[in-house]
Order: sequence, then C-alpha cells, then structure tokens
Amino acid sequence: RVDGLLMFSNFGPDTFKELRAAFARMDETPHTLPFVDMHDFGDQLVEAGFSTPVMDVERITVTYG
Repeated sequence: RVDGLLMFSNFGPDTFKELRAAFARMDETPHTLPFVDMHDFGDQLVEAGFSTPVMDVERITVTYG
C-alpha cells in the first residue's frame, strides 16, 4: 500500500546471550536458535519493495534478585 506503515517487534542476536554463554561452557552444541540482525531485516524490507525502512533497537534488561 502506498504511504502505508508497517511496525513490528522482534528478538535480536543478543537475545538470550547469557543462556547461550552458559550452554557454551557445557558443550559446543547450539541450544538456541539464531536471531536475525536488524540490519538484515532492513535489507530484506528493501528487497521486498519498501522504499525507506527505518530500523531501531531498544534494549530491555530484566534482572531478578
């Protein structure tokens, strides 16, 4: 749609990095799926015909204590 707007949210490559690090200390088998980098998403949007994709990141850290 011309002049349309698409907004979405997605996990990035740093998601679950602590979990991946913990598993890496145990063995070399990957235990989580890789997440797509936002720059790759932007490239894919251009390939799909979006004229001016704008990608942004917001890091949210949750701690327990």
